[in-house]
Amino acid sequence: DATIHEARAWIEKEQLRIWIRAEVGGTPLQKTITFTRGARGEVRGYAYAHADAPGGRAADAHRAKTLIRAVTGHEPTIVERRDGAIMLKLTRRHLEALMKYAEIHQEAEKWLQETKKGAPAS
Repeated sequence: DATIHEARAWIEKEQLRIWIRAEVGGTPLQKTITFTRGARGEVRGYAYAHADAPGGRAADAHRAKTLIRAVTGHEPTIVERRDGAIMLKLTRRHLEALMKYAEIHQEAEKWLQETKKGAPAS
């Protein structure tokens, strides 16, 4: 089970950052998800699991996956890199589901408009 305690969103350069403070299975979790646009304008999101989290990187990845699935209804893709890092990959449908939260909606909507293919850079 996952409970969100706080969520914030802001635009940094051409990226949308979403910070979530939550509790998953009784363990506190803070996660920053970064959304960018791919070369063809597709929305791509990612977050990393932290080695210093309770239980280590794999446990942090599992908690983050549980949180993302609970709040968006969609499971992220987990990628284990050669260097040992664990990355969670998200898509536009994850972002759209996160936009149901008032704390995220306005900045996310603004970012989607500003980064649309062909939109003038601000």
